[in-house]
Amino acid sequence: MSSFHAQQPVRTLVTGAGGFTGRYLVDNLRERGHTVIETFA
Repeated sequence: MSSFHAQQPVRTLVTGAGGFTGRYLVDNLRERGHTVIETFA
């Protein structure tokens, strides 16, 4: 599996952001300087 490294900040929509994996993903993206839009379903 290859990893994606954006040169500039990216806006990302994360569905299920309140779950275990979603929370980890949101935190990781924000630490990298990306804008995160969260939805909770």
